[in-house]
Amino acid sequence: MHPASDVTRLFGFGDTGGSDTMTFALARELGVKLLAGTPLGRFGEPEDIAPVAVFLASDDAHWVTGESLRAAGGVRDVGY
Repeated sequence: MHPASDVTRLFGFGDTGGSDTMTFALARELGVKLLAGTPLGRFGEPEDIAPVAVFLASDDAHWVTGESLRAAGGVRDVGY
């Protein structure tokens, strides 16, 4: 599990508590571009990923082996 298209400090969304440096501004600009390409119109939150993690840890996922499950709200390559 990794942040991918989730709200993280990487793109300057959410409660970052950081300063507005040049790097932060560039990361935020990239985040805005990524957001424009998301089918659901928002980045994922931990609450969106938690059910996927619970499923993968459950007995119901016993037949899921050696797979890469992308839980990204439909986000694919968005030209970044």
